[in-house]
Amino acid sequence: MPERVAEMTKNLFARLLETGGPEQKSIIFCARDRHADAVSAAMNNLYAEWCTKNGKPRAEPYAFKCTSESGGGDFLPGLRAASRHHFVATTVDLLTTGVDVPAVRNIVFFKYVRSPTSATACSPAPAPTAPTPSTTKTAPGSQRFPPTPPQQ
Repeated sequence: MPERVAEMTKNLFARLLETGGPEQKSIIFCARDRHADAVSAAMNNLYAEWCTKNGKPRAEPYAFKCTSESGGGDFLPGLRAASRHHFVATTVDLLTTGVDVPAVRNIVFFKYVRSPTSATACSPAPAPTAPTPSTTKTAPGSQRFPPTPPQQ
């Protein structure tokens, strides 16, 4: 399992670097409490290496475990805020109870999710988009407002 955690966190950290940098608010769902410890430690190590290599000051804590046993809820205000610390929360099920983290950019599952409802409930709401004629459907017998001009 340690090799798997190392590989998965390395891949995630690389993805963060590709999509805007490591300092993106993220929640990682882990299989168990011990797994959350390992993932947060690995993410902290990767971040420390990146900071050293790039001459950047480290944000403390970067990754933290947020489970009912760890008292990680103390760090939730930092994760919720647009602050420059508390970037990665590793959890088992604590955050599935309805914690609002508007600044979160990434929801990551490092565990199997058997319920599509659980996976959907953890996902951030999609950004609102304006409907376009190609994506808007009307029910039979109804009319679109404003009406779509007849095609020629």
